[in-house]
Amino acid sequence: MLAVALRLPGGVGDDDVVPVGKEGNEGADGDAELENEFDGGGRYKIPILYPDLRPCIPSAFSKRTSHTFDMITPPELTTTTEQVTASIHLVIPAMEMGRYMDPAIQELIKVITEQGVSITGPMFSYHHRRPSDTFDFEIGFPVSRSVQEQGRVKNSTLPAAKVVRAVYQGPYDHLGEAWRALQSWVREQQLPESGRFYECYLNNPDEVKDPKDHRTELNWVVG
Repeated sequence: MLAVALRLPGGVGDDDVVPVGKEGNEGADGDAELENEFDGGGRYKIPILYPDLRPCIPSAFSKRTSHTFDMITPPELTTTTEQVTASIHLVIPAMEMGRYMDPAIQELIKVITEQGVSITGPMFSYHHRRPSDTFDFEIGFPVSRSVQEQGRVKNSTLPAAKVVRAVYQGPYDHLGEAWRALQSWVREQQLPESGRFYECYLNNPDEVKDPKDHRTELNWVVG
């Protein structure tokens, strides 16, 4: 179970509760290079993906160096079971993740803990499509039971699916390389690509201070 420190902001403003971003150009067939950054504001920190905004460059996401596969555990094909979750759905500009993610995380923790619901697994971000100039994803936690929906916090699920899974250990700013390694493996195995993927953050960076010990589970949905 993920231990979460409850550190709430002073309030969540209207600007934080309205999903923004333009529709279209979902980039289902594009190759967006994923990079990472995380909020440095001193509260619960979470790695934030953003695209390189070069989706039309072939194989931008799948390029790798000779050491890339050493970054992740050997990929495994597995079938997941559905998990009950509480989540917030965001559609936001790719380059403004820091503005929206932290308020969403704190809002989730507040609603879940105030209702006496247990968090049963690590925080996740589930992306419904490949990034373009916007992200369409859910940030959430597996929970012991459904919550009473409040504000942006809704009941949801991590769906049962066939995924290719690997674990990356290291600084969040190298997660993009880890994802490239996983995609390369998927393509070498000639597995289908749905455009959906998600990360589970296996330890809390507020508790695990050394970035080299941060562990992130990568899940590439293939069916």
